[in-house]
Amino acid sequence: MPTKTMTKTITIMNTNDVCKFPSIEGGVRGGSPSSLTKSELAQLYFPGAPRSSALRLLHKYITSAHGLLPALERVGYQRASRRLTRRQVQLIFEYLGEP
Repeated sequence: MPTKTMTKTITIMNTNDVCKFPSIEGGVRGGSPSSLTKSELAQLYFPGAPRSSALRLLHKYITSAHGLLPALERVGYQRASRRLTRRQVQLIFEYLGEP
């Protein structure tokens, strides 16, 4: 029998815009909706995939989206980083669309 996952909505706010997206079950750890771990973001994009697979797929999407990786690197992105800043998450949403 398939399991059903409940989601919550998290709002990222800044002075210019509001961005809403579903969170992973249990909410975002760390208490701040202004940044996410790569695992959390990967699970938003690939909710049915195991964490390691979701991370691989997210990295594949980031490297294959024309212009996204250089844009992320300009704002401090490193592949080894575990947490993404609000600006990095916004850039990913701009290039890949919201999950």
